[in-house]
Amino acid sequence: MALLLDSLLSSRVFASSIVHLALSGNDIGPGSKEASSSLTTLLGKVVHLKTLELSNTNIDISDVAKALSYTAIPTLEHLDLSLNRLTGANISVLTNFLSLSHRLCWLGLRNCRISGTDIETIVGALGGNSRLANQLVMVDLASNELGSRKTDAESLCRVLCGTPNLYGVCLQDNKFKTRDLVGLVNSLPRGSVRRLELGCLKKSQAKEVIPALIDSCLVAGGGCLESLLLNGDDKRTCSPELMAALFDALANNYSLLHLDISNNHLGEAVRYS
Repeated sequence: MALLLDSLLSSRVFASSIVHLALSGNDIGPGSKEASSSLTTLLGKVVHLKTLELSNTNIDISDVAKALSYTAIPTLEHLDLSLNRLTGANISVLTNFLSLSHRLCWLGLRNCRISGTDIETIVGALGGNSRLANQLVMVDLASNELGSRKTDAESLCRVLCGTPNLYGVCLQDNKFKTRDLVGLVNSLPRGSVRRLELGCLKKSQAKEVIPALIDSCLVAGGGCLESLLLNGDDKRTCSPELMAALFDALANNYSLLHLDISNNHLGEAVRYS
């Protein structure tokens, strides 16, 4: 990997022309110091980079964020750091970068083992960035075991209510209790979130979460959501009766543009309005 990155560094045109760099799934972590050093050097030279994918690379997030702070702030729109460990020191450097970014509209933090408090700090940097005041940002927070700590749901509610440029959030495959999910849904109308990805709900959760979605976010004639993902996983599915109620609500709703209820085994049991 180090040889590849070094060859890219030696190119006279690469750093000035590259706009999309995907290195996900390659080990560029502490065990490969030469590769890590080459990458941070390269990121310090790119000038038009829009998309950077570094999921599952074991990279030192601090080094990446510092390197990007020098050159890629004006152009970077998509940053995927999923499946990398984020610690206190890394989070501090990352939030500094996010507070200076100009165009970021998608941030991937899937399975980074971060808490609700960490998320409040990270997303708060996006919300407090005046350069992103008119930029809608999507944040992927799936698979972080959110809900396993007492303060996770409270922190997420504050994020959903208090981040004016947060367009969407993915909360799939976490550990929220039913009451936590209902609280999160009820907080949406007070914020700017328009895209919500909950993924597969347990049947016991769906009985309360879907009615909350209908009452809070999908009201007749309008609502706060443009995109809703409740896709199943072939094991835990929303009941046909609940989906029928959802479809009834959508009959008079004009806000929702994108609905994903795939793999819920609805079949002919669903009553369509």
